[in-house]
This record gives sequence, structure tokens and C-alpha cells, in this order.
Amino acid sequence: MSRSAYRGRFAPSPTGRLHMGSLLAAVASYLDARAHQGFWHIRIEDIDPPREQAGASTAILEALAVHQLHADAEPTFQSQRLARYASLCERLKAADLVYACPCSRKQLAHNASHRNDCGYHSGQQTWQEPIAWRLRQGQPQRHFCDGIQGSTTLQRDPPLDDCILFRKEGLPSYTLAVVADDHEEGITHVVRGADLIDPTFDQLALYEALGWEPPVFCHVPVINNDQGQKMSKQNLAKPLDNGLAADNLRTVLQLLGITLPPPLKRSGNPSNILEFAIGAWSRQPLAGKLGVRLPTETCQGS
Repeated sequence: MSRSAYRGRFAPSPTGRLHMGSLLAAVASYLDARAHQGFWHIRIEDIDPPREQAGASTAILEALAVHQLHADAEPTFQSQRLARYASLCERLKAADLVYACPCSRKQLAHNASHRNDCGYHSGQQTWQEPIAWRLRQGQPQRHFCDGIQGSTTLQRDPPLDDCILFRKEGLPSYTLAVVADDHEEGITHVVRGADLIDPTFDQLALYEALGWEPPVFCHVPVINNDQGQKMSKQNLAKPLDNGLAADNLRTVLQLLGITLPPPLKRSGNPSNILEFAIGAWSRQPLAGKLGVRLPTETCQGS
């Protein structure tokens, strides 16, 4: 497939139902794809069973449908691709691009020489305890040009800059799975929340290790609560009320810098609202914004 053809996606984790923050990310991804006459895909990132909620995947897909965010193909599920992730990790092992590490993050933070202890150089140690596999990342400073936020640089010091690709529990990490899937699905543009800017650097390092071309990354503001925390399921954000689909869309469009004409400010038709928003979509108003607050008249997630 040609890399010039726009392919975008929305990839929620089924750790709970969608809330206003996740709807904002979904709408931004959808609008960017449609404004570029591109393909839009939904992928359920269900590779963390202990954190997932029963029925969440179905609830997420139902909420997207009610809000008229329709994909161009059937959704895919990461849990059906575990063999693919394991194969990629074996490929990286064979190329000596990963190393075994039994350390916790706390141990790493207090042990700057962990690379020697964990077999960073030889990779020949035999472990009696569960291990993770980490990517060898040579340069702690990385840079990329974000499609919304512009020039973006992260400075991190070893040892924490070596991201995990396979976890001690034998499950693939988010970094490995998302890179594998975006490449396999031909994703050219990733539009998502600004809370994922830092993980982008790990993903770019993995793209480089695998010799793959990365997509264009575009990070939109996240919705913050009164304490300045990102609206999330962990912070007890209220699930979307599907009966208020038009109102929900109006709220996130306002946060994305789109002003609806008077008739659509009263319309109860989500399709009409989205049709206008596609034509009005622009990344420019979001530049430099990493966080936004819900309008005062909106109580969702407050």
C-alpha cells in the first residue's frame, strides 16, 4: 500500500467505557482522516487483561457508533495478534537489539549501571526470575516534528530510556504492539492525546530498530480536571451518556477550536454536526496547547 494514502486510526484500551477525553481524541482522529479524504480505522488495544473490564470493548464500539464515528473496516483486536508480537521480539533478539532485564523501575532508578548487570553487552545470562526484554536505545535525546505541536524534543537519561518490549508477565508492551500494528495496518497519521508525546520517542526508536518508516504523529490537547490531571478512567472520569451524543460532540468540537453555526448548536443530529466539522477542521488552533478544560456548563467528567 502506498504510504502517500492517508490512513488514520483510533485505538482505545478496554479498561472502561469512553469518557469525554477519549471522545475528543476519537473525534480529532476521525476529522483529520476525513478532512484528508483518508481511511479511518478502529483498533481495540486489549493486551492488558488485568486492567480490562468485561464488556468494555463492546461498550466502546457502541459509543463510537452512536456518535456516528464510523470506521472504514471492521475493528481489529490486539489480543488476536500475540504471535506476531512474539515473532517481532525474536527478530530483535536475533539482531541483538534487545536485552533481558529482571529489574523493576525502582531498581533501575537507583542503579545506573544496570545495563552491565542485566546483560546489556553480552545478553548471555540465564535468569531464575521473570525477566522483561528491553530495547537497546543508544541516544537518550530524540527529536521529532509533531504534526500539531511542531518541533518536539525529549531529554532522558539512562537507564530509564530503554523501553520494555516484552513484559515479565510474558505479554507484549504497548510500545511493541502499537508499532507492530500501525506498521502492519499501513497507518500514516496518528492523531492522539498529548499525554502520549513521551511514548512517541520509544516508538520512534523501535521504528528505527526495525527499519520501518514511522507515521506522522499529531498530538491534540487532553482534557484536564480541576486538579490539572488528565481526564482518565483512573481519575474516575464519568462515562459518556450516549443519549447526549449531539451535546457531547458540540463540547469536544468547541475544545478543538471549531465553532458551529447557530442551527447546529441546537441540532440533535450527530451526522450533520460531524459533516460541518470535517469542513471546518484545522490543526492550527491546537498548536501549543497540551491541555484544555471543559466548558463550565458541561458536567461530564467534572
